[in-house]
Amino acid sequence: MDINIQKFNEVASVAKASISDKRWQNAIDKCVAGVTSGWWVVTELAHCVAVSTEAGKFYRANEKHCQCEAFFRGQPCKHRSLYRLLALYNEMGN
Repeated sequence: MDINIQKFNEVASVAKASISDKRWQNAIDKCVAGVTSGWWVVTELAHCVAVSTEAGKFYRANEKHCQCEAFFRGQPCKHRSLYRLLALYNEMGN
């Protein structure tokens, strides 16, 4: 998936400013780092996003679920952040 980094950063900045939860803000920061660095390979699917990370791990995430350790510990996760940011990104259009 081709992501316009400038537009993605704008979406992330607005999203981050709209929440006060520091853990979600950190998840957004980690998500942005993964996407903008080119470390992650991102594929949008019908009801989720698939992410291959810099560590060679693969996750599928949507707004409610992820396969990562943070999710299973009940914490905000960067993969779910990615799903939501991409939804906002796509809503913006060109």
